[in-house]
Amino acid sequence: MYTNTFEAHRLLADAAGQGLGEAMAERLFRAYLTDGSNIGDPHTLARLADEIGVVRSEGGGTALRAELDRVRTLGISSVPLVLFEGGPALGGAQPEAVYFQALTTQPDPSLRG
Repeated sequence: MYTNTFEAHRLLADAAGQGLGEAMAERLFRAYLTDGSNIGDPHTLARLADEIGVVRSEGGGTALRAELDRVRTLGISSVPLVLFEGGPALGGAQPEAVYFQALTTQPDPSLRG
């Protein structure tokens, strides 16, 4: 069964803007992977947002779609996705050495997004 996670991503973007991104990501993963909840269901997302204290916004869909399109143009189609400002975008499971290199390499100003 396919679950459309766009609204879950939008909720996560709202949470990140409120300083609650990590807590919301943790709750979404637990809801989906452990609890078996449908994170594409609006009522489920509303309940999860309330649990974490995230205030939902009405907008953000256009900006999120543009960011997702940008990530896809980089050829990334797996999770997790870690973006380094002015540096690489790492998709999927990566060895520790790859993260170390990304963290210790000076950012390229031309890559700012």
